[in-house]
Order: sequence, then C-alpha cells, then structure tokens
Amino acid sequence: MSKNYYEVLGVDKNTSKDDIKKAYRNLAKKYHPDKNPEHKDFEEKFKDLSEAYSVLGDDAKKSNYDNYGNPDGPTGFGGFNSGDIFADMFGSAFGGFSGFGGGFQSQPNRNIKRGYDIKLKISIDLTDVISGLDKKIKYNREVKCKSCDGWGGEHDTCSDCNGSGKVNMKRQMGSTIIMSTVDCPKCKGDGYIITHECNECKGTGVVKEETELNVNVPKGINHGDKFQASGKGNSPIRPGNGGIYGNLIIFIDVINNTQLQRDGQNLIFNLYLPYTKLILGGEAIIPALEGDVKIVINKFTKPNDVKKLKGKGLADQRGNRGDLLVVVNLTIPKQITDEEEELLNQLSKLNNFK
Repeated sequence: MSKNYYEVLGVDKNTSKDDIKKAYRNLAKKYHPDKNPEHKDFEEKFKDLSEAYSVLGDDAKKSNYDNYGNPDGPTGFGGFNSGDIFADMFGSAFGGFSGFGGGFQSQPNRNIKRGYDIKLKISIDLTDVISGLDKKIKYNREVKCKSCDGWGGEHDTCSDCNGSGKVNMKRQMGSTIIMSTVDCPKCKGDGYIITHECNECKGTGVVKEETELNVNVPKGINHGDKFQASGKGNSPIRPGNGGIYGNLIIFIDVINNTQLQRDGQNLIFNLYLPYTKLILGGEAIIPALEGDVKIVINKFTKPNDVKKLKGKGLADQRGNRGDLLVVVNLTIPKQITDEEEELLNQLSKLNNFK
C-alpha cells in the first residue's frame, strides 16, 4: 500500500475509533476543497483523508490493513474509486465529501441528478398575439431545502463508496473477469448516509415553494407553441452534493373569443349577406381585432368572393401584420312573410330572375 493511512490522519494503531473519526472530521473541515477554492492542492489532500478514514473507520478493513496492508485482505479489492488498480480502467475519480457544508462538485463518478421538468399552460387572448405581452405567473415547484442546504439532514460519508456514490464490481464468466462500476447499494448512489433527518424536508432535501416568474410571450406566437425557462423546474431529491434543476416548459393556449378564424398571420371572417345585398350592394360592419371596420359591398358581388383588409391580421415576431380576409357568403332566410313571398313571385317573373 503506497500510503500510510495512520500518518494521513495523524493517528496510530492504538487510537480509538471515536478519536479516529474526530481526527478525520477536523482535518476534513480544514482541507475541504469547497471551503478552500484558492488552494488547489487541498483537493488531493482531502481525497487522501477520505480514503484513509474509509479504511481506518471500518473495523474489518482496518484489521485487514493492519494484517495484510490491504483493507480487503490478501486477495480482495475494494470499492474505493481513487487509489485502487481498477480506477484507471473505468475512468473513476474521487467523489468524496465530508458533510461539513456544500457538496464537492468535481465528482465524475457520482450520478449528476436532474430534477423533473414542470409543464405549464398559459392562456392568452387572440388580441395578445398582435403585440405580445408580459405575463406574471405563479406555480409550485420543489426547491432545495434551506434548513439542511439540500442534504436531507445530518449525514456521514458512505463507508462503502467513500462518498463517490459508485463501487467497482467484478463478475467471473468462465475464465474471464468482467469489471463494472455501479451505484453503491448502501447509499443508492448518494455518496452519504443520513444519520438524522431534517425536520423541514423529512430527509428529501427539497421543499415545496411557490415561484413567481415574469414570462415574456412574444408577438406572433401560435396556439400550441411552447418554450422553456431553463432551471425553473423542480430540484432533484437531495441536491446538496450536486444536482441540476429541471426546466419549466410553457405551452401557449390562444383563446379565440371573437368570430375571427386564424390562418397563420391572417384572419378570416365569414360575412353572411342576403341575395338582395349581393345584387344591390351596400355596406357591412366587420368585427376586426382592434375595433369594428366598415366595408363597402359592391353591386353584383358573388358568393365566396373575398375582400382583403390589408394589415388587419396578426403580427409575426418581426412585427409584420397579416390581413383580414372577409369571405362573402349567401344567406337564405328560413322563413318569409306573405308580403315577401308575393314580391319574390313578382321578381321571379322578370327576365333576370327566371
């Protein structure tokens, strides 16, 4: 064994288990890389301390180390990911932390947990599509517990994986030994064991919180469009040793409370007129988004003719407005009076109506 674990912790073989733990904690506080970012050499020192304690703090490993110079006995190998012969094979690196504050982030072995995304629907009016709008929204999400800083409570480094969250496993298939790196069964990949749950989060490391967010809905947006606010979703469970918030995914629901139909940036209005108006011409009122518009109906207008009101449609994201397309339809009355029937009979006898 290349390192003397007793010298690393400043103890000897006769030091009690409690005193070994006390020595480790005092040194870990002093050399924790998160608390001393200006000292780059502290990271290696901290690794050595954690490696040493993972052996001397475990009765069985300490006995093997004292007797054989190997914490796993004369032929075994351990799950510690820095210093054993399998570390280089699997790209393993130290991922320990001491439990004295924020998590040590340089841990390529530990699973980087990510919180779940949150999906939210925002309803806007069709008129809002013209200019866009800023909308304040409120929603509930899971955030890191401030009481325990996301750890879930008081905790100790997992002795099986020494804080990396990973252990090396071997399987023998015939004459072949297959090595693999898996989540530590003892801590389930967290790298630490909770010794006393936080009263606030009950050991989860997260609490529910109402979040308020200003959302800029751009002009020209379509019904069903979606966009996301990165990092505004849920926190992962127990984010104290590192984790990534999920995203807030916002779906747009454009409510059309008008008689207008949307076709891209254009709007369509179906105008229903009687036969006499189509022949004689006249005026009609169109309910445009920004107020009623009066249009002229020319004489002899045919059914399905389209009148274009330029620039009365919706705006795209560059501010260019579409058109309002008025489709002229013929409406047939369901009932007529005796007088109207008489007039229609007289009209039907004329040449243009035969």
